[in-house]
Amino acid sequence: GGKKIFSLNNDGRLFSRRIPSHKSSDNRLSAVMDLNLTEHGIMNGTVKLIPRGAWSTFLLGRNVTEGAVRGAVLSLFPGLNNYGDVRYKMVKGIPEIEFKIENKPGIGGTGRGILAILPFFEPVFVRRLGNYEPPVELKFPFIVDNEITLSFPKNAEEALVSGKTVKNPDKINYSDSYQNRRHRLLAEARFEINMQSISSGNLPLLR
Repeated sequence: GGKKIFSLNNDGRLFSRRIPSHKSSDNRLSAVMDLNLTEHGIMNGTVKLIPRGAWSTFLLGRNVTEGAVRGAVLSLFPGLNNYGDVRYKMVKGIPEIEFKIENKPGIGGTGRGILAILPFFEPVFVRRLGNYEPPVELKFPFIVDNEITLSFPKNAEEALVSGKTVKNPDKINYSDSYQNRRHRLLAEARFEINMQSISSGNLPLLR
């Protein structure tokens, strides 16, 4: 995504660079989780991160290193543990980071209030936006989305019903949905900021 512009360097040679797109749909950061919960409450599975457009350079830099890849994972999943086998690859020109969740305690609460505890996907730089004084200037508009498939053991009691939330206050949008399909939770969440300057009127939407 974005535009390629051309300039002359100090030697008079032509070089190109890409500037971020001003469309949020071109700068999309996706986390896709495929997880399963054992009858003993242990969670395993894989997580795939796909930073498109300006997210790629923002998270990984121009020269991708192993340290940058792990740093990106931890900046997107605060407090993450029980993970490993972090891998980076390019798929049709788009970077992908994949890692495994291994033997993670997957339930919390007691009695009838037991809940599944998923890896917490919350980009730290997005969470902090609401802490700044307006106007807040962004490097690029963006979308952050999360897709989850969580399989439960067959002896699990089905207590979850389907639901959906949609908030569309113009340029800052949020939606989520979840449904239960025979011991499998399917959930999606999507957050979009389709502007590069957040005014005082819009900033409360981030808090």
